[in-house]
Amino acid sequence: MKKRVLMIGTNLDSHGGISRLQKILLENWGENNYEMMHLTTHEDGGTLRKICVFLRSIILFLWIAVSYRPQIAHIHFSINASIYRKLFFIVAAKVLRIKVLLHSHTGEFDIYLSRLNKLSFKLIIWSINLADGLIILGRKDEAVYRKYYTKGKLKFLRNPINSQNIRAHLESQQIVSVGSLGKRKGTYDLLMIAPIIYKQIPEARFLLAGDGEVETANNIIEEKSLKNVTVTGWQTEEQVKKHLQESSIFVLPSYYEGMPMALLEAMAMGLPIVSTNINGIPDAVIHNENGI
Repeated sequence: MKKRVLMIGTNLDSHGGISRLQKILLENWGENNYEMMHLTTHEDGGTLRKICVFLRSIILFLWIAVSYRPQIAHIHFSINASIYRKLFFIVAAKVLRIKVLLHSHTGEFDIYLSRLNKLSFKLIIWSINLADGLIILGRKDEAVYRKYYTKGKLKFLRNPINSQNIRAHLESQQIVSVGSLGKRKGTYDLLMIAPIIYKQIPEARFLLAGDGEVETANNIIEEKSLKNVTVTGWQTEEQVKKHLQESSIFVLPSYYEGMPMALLEAMAMGLPIVSTNINGIPDAVIHNENGI
């Protein structure tokens, strides 16, 4: 008999790697003796929409818990509002005797905790320790989480991606970076080094594919007259694949990461990788072997 699993997380059509990972798990884990159902607790949009979605998810959770009777609640979380949204589901699942499996998608958990007041800190630590298991995305995270999570099983699990049937052409002068634009992803570092690259390779061009601080990035591009930098805004999965296929280098100079899906997809397409030695990235990119 298949185990019934209720996956709890962001909308499957939301921007970002968490939604892509959820879809991959839902599409493939049914073959492994699990019956999967998904509950959306967050959607892209304004504050009112997010509040309505969250309140609706509480009602749906209670109905699903009674009618579907899941044996496991697989709860995806990040920091800030994400982890506070999940506190209800962690506690409610334990009260209803449903096993809780947390799935962390942040590479900055200790930094985040250090900024909290004492009450918020204690609340989050107490809540995550109710979980029966916790999945982390990078081996570097293990020491951090073991300081705070002491009650259940802690497991490192690489993010999966679907196999790729296309390869990057590697014939262009295009350098691509995929992800939400901003300081955290190293967007502004890329814009700072672009003029240096142009001096050495005048034909080089940068493609920044993602939403986030698009206006700020465009203002910098205009101020510095960076004619060979293109900012696309949010892109669909198919559009991202096309950008990867048409590029020769994938760059992700992030300051904080879990295990970036875009990086894994770029590797699967045969793109040379330049990234940072943080969190889950060195579990995938071995310096001077399959990337820098």
